[in-house]
Amino acid sequence: TDQRALLLEIVEDFWRTHFFGEASPLLAYTLQCGGSPESFLALLQKLHVSGGATIIPTFCDEEREALHAMCIAAYAELCRLWQSDGAVVRELLSTDKGLSRAADYYRVDKLEPLFAEMDEFVAGGNPFNLFADFQKFATSGIAAGTKPKGTSPDHPLFACAEKLLQAVQKRYVALKSELVQFYQSELPKRKRKANLRFFDDLLSDLADALQAPERGAAFAQRLRSTYQAALIDEFQDTDPVQYTIFHTMYA
Repeated sequence: TDQRALLLEIVEDFWRTHFFGEASPLLAYTLQCGGSPESFLALLQKLHVSGGATIIPTFCDEEREALHAMCIAAYAELCRLWQSDGAVVRELLSTDKGLSRAADYYRVDKLEPLFAEMDEFVAGGNPFNLFADFQKFATSGIAAGTKPKGTSPDHPLFACAEKLLQAVQKRYVALKSELVQFYQSELPKRKRKANLRFFDDLLSDLADALQAPERGAAFAQRLRSTYQAALIDEFQDTDPVQYTIFHTMYA
C-alpha cells in the first residue's frame, strides 16, 4: 500500500551515483539549494512522476554536458576579470552613489566580507560553489540593489557573474530532470524484480488497457455495461491518469 521505501531506495542510489565520487562539483550547490535524498523524494512525489506524467524541461546527456562546459567557461572568465579588475569592482561597489547602502544590499560594513567570499570562490576552483551573496556581483543583483532613482554601475564582471549564475541554476534544473528520468526508468524494473504492485500501478494498468488499440474499445464497453454510472468525488483532485480512465469509459 506504500511505495515510499522503494522510491527512497531509487533516490538514494541516484544521490550516491552523483555525489559520493571524488569529483562531485554539483554537491555544494545542491546542498545550498536544500537538496537531499528526502527533498528529491518530495520533489518526485509533488510532480506525480509515478503517474506517467511527462516532466519538462528534459535534457539529454549532450545538453547536460554542454551546460556543464558553459559553467566552467563562465567561471574561468569571472576568475580572469576578478584577478585583473577586482580593485575596480571593489571601488565601484564601495563608492557608487546609485547603489543602496541598506543592510540587505551594499552596506559599507558588509562589503569586505563580500569581497573575501569572492576571493575564496575564485581560489576554490569550483564553478558550482556559489556563496550565498554571489548574486550581488551579478547584473540582476546590482539592479535589485540600485536606488529607485539611481543608475546601476556597469562592469563586464557583473554580466559574467550573471551568466555564471544562470548557467549554474540551469545545470541544477538539468540535474533534477536527470533524477526524474532515472526514477522513471528504474521504478518499473525494480517493481518487476521484486514482484510488487502498488495502487498507482492499478490505475496506470487500467488506463493503458483502455487505450490498447485492439481490445481497448471492447474493454471500455464491458466496463460501461458493468458500471453504468460513476460518481467522482473531489473531482479537482483527479489526476490525468484517472481522468483518462473516466473519459474513455463514459465520454
